[in-house]
Amino acid sequence: MGNERWITLSRIKNGIVRGITAIKRFFRRVLAFLKLCVEKLTEIVKGIILGVSHLIRKTRGKIIEVATVFTKNEKTKEWEEIEITKSLKENEVPKEYRRMDDEFEIDDTRDLDDTLELERAV
Repeated sequence: MGNERWITLSRIKNGIVRGITAIKRFFRRVLAFLKLCVEKLTEIVKGIILGVSHLIRKTRGKIIEVATVFTKNEKTKEWEEIEITKSLKENEVPKEYRRMDDEFEIDDTRDLDDTLELERAV
């Protein structure tokens, strides 16, 4: 896999983002998107889902959210990456991202992972 970084499946499934800053509100929405991606792929993928990474890409004036789900095929033992994309409106992206160049790619996986707190079992 190299140096790619992803958020583990358990952190995606059990994580929450607390706080009211704009970036944390954005990360709450991102986390919901990643949970949905994992949920849908769990039904389809013939392998183990290891984790997910997230980035925002702006190209040709369009902003695209990309979730990359990392899996390992149980039969072949090979890594697989599945990309799921979603178009975003500019107002759905934090100001920090909108200030970037006309074309950019921001991998915010580590920042999102750093903001996650695991829900405590009651």
